[in-house]
Amino acid sequence: MITFMKQTLILFFLNLLMISCGKNQEKNSNSESRAFAVEKETFFNSLKNPNEVADRLMPGLAEFNSTMLSDPEHFYRHASSSVSAAANLGIYISDLNYCILYKRPDETKKYFQAAYELSKVIQIEKGILEFLMKRYETNLERNDSVKSVVNQLFSQSTLGLQGTDRERLAGITMAGYQIENLHLALSTLESFPETLTEQQIESQHLLLNFILEQRGKIEVIYNFVRANSDPLDPNQNPNYPFFDNALRELIGVYRNVTENDPKVMELNEKVEAIRNKLITME
Repeated sequence: MITFMKQTLILFFLNLLMISCGKNQEKNSNSESRAFAVEKETFFNSLKNPNEVADRLMPGLAEFNSTMLSDPEHFYRHASSSVSAAANLGIYISDLNYCILYKRPDETKKYFQAAYELSKVIQIEKGILEFLMKRYETNLERNDSVKSVVNQLFSQSTLGLQGTDRERLAGITMAGYQIENLHLALSTLESFPETLTEQQIESQHLLLNFILEQRGKIEVIYNFVRANSDPLDPNQNPNYPFFDNALRELIGVYRNVTENDPKVMELNEKVEAIRNKLITME
């Protein structure tokens, strides 16, 4: 009888332990779901004005410099991976805005074609892409109309993925887009001589303000990519460790950036390292 009572008590406490563990797991799961929902909402809300970054960056840039841009002829290198395609799509869209700013139709055509091809890789709806291509082809000579088409392509590559099984690629596209924008800003600053003209002083001020403003945007992208990935399942999350480490390290540099000490060299070194990895990723 005593043995039976002991066994009953043991079973009773084991059941309590299992129930308690189950409740804790459910609680943790609910907390993780809520945290993901917040990061997701914050990220997609940040994309509601796709012109904002380009409009803030472009006025500070100097004369057209094609050597700062990624090679559009290499788009095919990224066609076998949706992650690589998304990252380089972001880079090409940034470069597209740069070419449109300086009204370079020949270069714009090459970058639009590259962005169009990579948009197909991340499975933007075929009908939408065909519509945008037709709009682009009928407005080649109208710079503002071309810009509008590019903005729509950008929106489809980011906001357009919300709610799909590919929405995490929106975070990757934005990572590439922001890295390229920072690359253009920092490279322009690095190209300035020691003695600046009045125009260069104004450009320097605009670019430094732009760079300072991007810290929060990088943090939003990082939190979304991190929340949308499973580091324990690398097959489902290719290149997750790279994006996690790279963006976290960039944010680490940003934490020491101030208006009086913008850390241009440190930021440029980190941004170039990330960019080089993105454009060589296959």
